[in-house]
Amino acid sequence: MACEMVPIVGTIVAVGPCECAPYDTTYSYVVIEKEDGTVRDFATVRAIYEVSGLVECDGEGTFLFLLGPDECRLSFVYRDTGARAVDFDAMNFYLDSIAAPAERG
Repeated sequence: MACEMVPIVGTIVAVGPCECAPYDTTYSYVVIEKEDGTVRDFATVRAIYEVSGLVECDGEGTFLFLLGPDECRLSFVYRDTGARAVDFDAMNFYLDSIAAPAERG
């Protein structure tokens, strides 16, 4: 089953409470104001530590979310400051999910 990736360019305007686990952080929500002024709200957002270290209010940049049925995963962040991080496992999962139907072909 294919997943959906959602790219957002904008500014983080709100970050909900978070819970730290051994390998990742889970935020109850992340809200991003896009460049056109609209707001996108993501509920239950997981991120590995390298990526979650770039999540903060007023953080501007490009954000890539992998949407799932119960949560989403922040898979890529490229901040306007130049800081960036990638969740390679999430990216591989996404690429495998879109390649699988073509392989069954």
